[in-house]
Amino acid sequence: MICFTRFTQLGFLRLATTAAAMDGKPYTMARAWEAYDRFYEDERVRFHPDPAEAEARFRRMASDNTVSPKLWMDAWLLSSADAAGGVLVTFDKALASRGAHCLLSKR
Repeated sequence: MICFTRFTQLGFLRLATTAAAMDGKPYTMARAWEAYDRFYEDERVRFHPDPAEAEARFRRMASDNTVSPKLWMDAWLLSSADAAGGVLVTFDKALASRGAHCLLSKR
């Protein structure tokens, strides 16, 4: 099963409307919604609300004395996947290196 969360939903919609991510041919917002909705034609795709336990895990993971604006989002994704008992699949090598529950998907 593949689950979208609010965070990953917004990420998909943002990237679908970004020229650099779409080879210079970004979708309109309406078309991005249509593409997103097509995922749900597959019964293995679901929307998963953020688990309540994610907040505490997120605070623990994002409480270092590190200065990095990029770690906030990674910490949230890892925390919510862990709290849901899921696996986070990513193309981002840095994100994959931050948690035991990450797989680096190769293109």
